[in-house]
Amino acid sequence: MIPSSRRAAGPVLELRDAGLVLGGRQLWSGLDLTVEPGSFVTVIGPNGSGKSSLLNVILGMRKLTSGDVHVNGRAASRGTNQVGYVPQHRGFGADVPLRGADLVQLGVDGHRWGLPSPRRHRVVVGLLGQGVGGHPAHQPLPEGCGGGRQRGPVGPGPPG
Repeated sequence: MIPSSRRAAGPVLELRDAGLVLGGRQLWSGLDLTVEPGSFVTVIGPNGSGKSSLLNVILGMRKLTSGDVHVNGRAASRGTNQVGYVPQHRGFGADVPLRGADLVQLGVDGHRWGLPSPRRHRVVVGLLGQGVGGHPAHQPLPEGCGGGRQRGPVGPGPPG
């Protein structure tokens, strides 16, 4: 969540005539996408269709084959603090003391070193929409599927 004083006046994400080829295979081309502040976007598709590659482009970790990508009016670049991203993992060992709130915190300030500040903690609480210690976000992550961890720790689910 970017404070309103730092939010871009225009779109938070823009892709124009974007295309990506990986391993000689065209994943997508001619992609035009504009995401306005406050919008919610879902990317769906079968395995291998380029969903994760699109996220890597937005994060500046992969270059487009054609077209442009801008985050808050600037060319996407690796290591920016303009995008929070928590990757899907196959599982966490029982000895990893990571809670749902901790995972959200990584998305908020994973590019910083050091202890989280009270302000960043308030951002995480706001993103979670709660602040009660008994909430599932304050319980250890489940060993369920990756998608379940993305939605939040609500208990073990079917394997993934």
